[in-house]
Amino acid sequence: MDEQRLAELRAAWVTEPPRHDAPIVLAEPDPGWPATYDALAARIRGALGSRALLLEHAGSTSIPGLPAKPVIDGVLVVADPGDEPAWLPDLEAAGFRLAIREPGWHEHRLVKAADIASNIHVLPPGCIEVRRMLAFRDHLRRDADDRARYLARKRELAARTWDYVQGYADAKGEVVEEILVRALAAPPGTRRSARLAFDPIADADAPALHAALDHPDVGTWIGGPDVTTVAALRERIAYLQAGPRPGGSDRAWLNHVVRAGGTVIGRAEATLHDGWAELAWVLDPRAWGQGYGTEVATWLAGHLAAEHATGDLWATVAPGNVRSERLAARAGFLPELPPFRRDPGSYDDGDLVFSLRIPIVPCACGGVVPTSGEGG
Repeated sequence: MDEQRLAELRAAWVTEPPRHDAPIVLAEPDPGWPATYDALAARIRGALGSRALLLEHAGSTSIPGLPAKPVIDGVLVVADPGDEPAWLPDLEAAGFRLAIREPGWHEHRLVKAADIASNIHVLPPGCIEVRRMLAFRDHLRRDADDRARYLARKRELAARTWDYVQGYADAKGEVVEEILVRALAAPPGTRRSARLAFDPIADADAPALHAALDHPDVGTWIGGPDVTTVAALRERIAYLQAGPRPGGSDRAWLNHVVRAGGTVIGRAEATLHDGWAELAWVLDPRAWGQGYGTEVATWLAGHLAAEHATGDLWATVAPGNVRSERLAARAGFLPELPPFRRDPGSYDDGDLVFSLRIPIVPCACGGVVPTSGEGG
C-alpha cells in the first residue's frame, strides 16, 4: 500500500489499522451466516429502536453460494452518524466498538461487535453508498454470471499477500464498479425488518395478495373492499408500476408486498412529493394483533428516510379506527390539526391526520470506494 493510501487509512481508523501481511482466506459459503447476521441485527435494533432507520445484511456473506471472508457486513442508517452521542453509547453498551470514523466520506462510521467478526457500516439517510451496497447485493443474488465474475476476481486477488486488508478491498474496486453499472439499473430487491420482508409489488403477487386482502374487515375503514378480483388487482398493479402521470404533484410511487415467514399478509405504499410523503398500509385481518402494523409503519418510515431522503411523513386514519390511531402513535406519528402543513391526497372529510418528522442530514458524498471497505 502506498504512503498516501496508508495515511488515509490511518486517519480513518480510531486506533492503528491492523496489519495483515498474508493472503486473504475465503471461506466456503456458510448457511449459518444469515443467522449470525440476524443475531447482530437483533442486538442493534434492541439498542437503537426506531433510531435504526434501516438495517440490512450486506457484503459477500449476504449472498447465498458466494465464498467470502467470514466477516459479517451490515449497513445501518441513523439520522446523523456524526452525532455519535445520539447512537454510539447505546451500541457500545450492546457490545460494539467504533473502529473507523470518516467525517469527510458520507459521515461514515464503522462499528464492530466484540464477540462476532463483523463490520457494520453506519451511514446517513439518502446516502448513495447505501443504495450502491444494497444494489450490489441484490444483483449478485440473482445474476449467476456476475456472481461468478466477482468470485473469480476475488480468488485471484485473495491469493496475493496483502499488508492491509484494505489493499484487497481497493483492488476489487474495478470489478465492483463494472458490476454496479448493471446493478444500479436493475429493480431493487427484498428489504427486511425484524420479522417481515418487503418486495416491490409485481404481477405475480396478485393471487396471494388478493387472498390476503379479500376479507370483509379490510373494507371497514377504507370505504369498501381493497380489491374485488385477481384480474382487477392485476390491473391496479400495472397502473402502479407505470408510475405517476406527467403534470401531477406525485414524484414517485413506492408499492411493496409484505410477507411474514414467506406468506403474503398485505401491502405497504408511499406517495412521494417534493420534500414529503404519504404512507399507507393494508394488512390481512388474520395478521392483526401481532404488532405487524407497527413494524410495517416503522419500516416504511425508515425506508423513506434512509433510501429516499424523505423525512416529512404523513398518514390519514378514518374516524373511529382506534386500532390504527394507536398503531400510528406506537410508530411515532403525532396528530395534526387543521390547517394542515401538507395536503394529503388520501384525506377525506373527518379523517384523523398524523405526521412524523425524521431529521435528514445532507449526505457529504466523496469518492466511490470507501477508505474503510473491508467487504468479503
